[in-house]
Amino acid sequence: FISMNLFKILSFRSKHTLRFYELLNKVKKQNYPEFESTLEEFNKAFDTNYKNWYDIKRKIIEPAKKELDEK
Repeated sequence: FISMNLFKILSFRSKHTLRFYELLNKVKKQNYPEFESTLEEFNKAFDTNYKNWYDIKRKIIEPAKKELDEK
């Protein structure tokens, strides 16, 4: 179980931001310096079907990072 700030979570506009936040907290709690994933694993985790990392970065990672930076 990972403890997260409920008010922060409820303020997210995107389900991808919430999932990204969950993954970052999991990585942080496990003291991993970075997160590695295959394209298939990432699509499964985010319930998407992107064919390349460019689209994932542009449509999931960058918007989620922007929203997290605003909070």
